[in-house]
Amino acid sequence: MRRLPPLRAGGFVAIQRVLLDDQTVVTVPVALNRVTTINFPGPIEAIDGAGFTVDGKTPGLFQLAHAKGSAFFSVRALAPKASANLNVRWHDRTYVFELAESAAPVLSLNLELPPSPAEVGRAPEVSPLKLLALLDKAKAFPLLKSQQPKVSPMSASPLTTANAGQQFQRLRNPDRTGVPVQH
Repeated sequence: MRRLPPLRAGGFVAIQRVLLDDQTVVTVPVALNRVTTINFPGPIEAIDGAGFTVDGKTPGLFQLAHAKGSAFFSVRALAPKASANLNVRWHDRTYVFELAESAAPVLSLNLELPPSPAEVGRAPEVSPLKLLALLDKAKAFPLLKSQQPKVSPMSASPLTTANAGQQFQRLRNPDRTGVPVQH
């Protein structure tokens, strides 16, 4: 599972996002005095692990709370330096978590679906008409540059809806004389 950019709180990474990957073990630091919640994108099918208790009174290394049919479970370490693995079945796959007691726990681990291959490598479709228009603009660049020598591609501010009117006026009236640029 590939970790995504974390959110920091109190000097440690309190909230993390991880892409689901059933070929990777995810290590999750868990505290003695705080609860860590692990969130899946949908209802969990099953949870299995050794050294876990559901009531905190039965001996175990970690306390586990999960309501059947929910998409999350919560854990808390019950012993210093405790560690154990927890296997979670979701969408006919097993995801493995290595829990370890820590003074710097993850309080929420949000598991996300990886982007589909269609979303990752697909370029937007462009019509032949749009491509021709883009080529015409590229061909006209030397003319624009000769008429606007002070504006370079690197110094031009990006065009946004907030400044589009100002940039249009600057192109029409570069010296602010009110005389439009001749094409």
